[in-house]
Amino acid sequence: PSGKAGSLLPNFDIRIGRLAIARLDLLAPVTGTARSGRVVGGDVFVSAGGAFNTHNGTAFEAVRGVDMAGNTELTLRAARITAGTDVTLSATGDVTLAPEMSEADTPIAGGMRTDKRFARTDITAGGSFAATASNGLLTLDGAQVAANGGGLALQGLNVVLLARKDLTEETTVTGGWTRKPTTETPVGVRLWAEGAVSLLAHGRGTDEGELF
Repeated sequence: PSGKAGSLLPNFDIRIGRLAIARLDLLAPVTGTARSGRVVGGDVFVSAGGAFNTHNGTAFEAVRGVDMAGNTELTLRAARITAGTDVTLSATGDVTLAPEMSEADTPIAGGMRTDKRFARTDITAGGSFAATASNGLLTLDGAQVAANGGGLALQGLNVVLLARKDLTEETTVTGGWTRKPTTETPVGVRLWAEGAVSLLAHGRGTDEGELF
């Protein structure tokens, strides 16, 4: 330690042939703000004994495959995953591919423009893609997934596909009247595969699973 106040790892990359992480927390005392880094390797393998969560657009790049597992749950927020071969995500509990929202206000003549944008999780596999929540809910919230060299398989007790809307709102006041014209751009889940696409909501016991 240098004794100088500030983040310990302001900028960093991890480059390795194969990477296995039992637990990785990148909180504000480490990087200055709560975030995670960029992992690059031939194969990327990340496993957590408990929950595995990413934030702030974590990027994972692999020449070959990416394998991520969380014992209790796996949540990727605005993550970017690129692999030369297969991508596999799994957890005993819930698996969630979620967006992160940013909001910006810009002054305009007579008022204010508010822009709300969702950074979505984006996964590109050179081979196949599989996401399994063996005893939980599998949720793709506006996620964009492509399996360019194989099939695509989604499995959970229930499987949920959600859409988000990017929003622009202009608030102006003229002659005592307030106007709020709004522009919305919906972006739903996008699934693309070179091979077969399988969605399985297997339920528990006598309870049937649901796809919604």
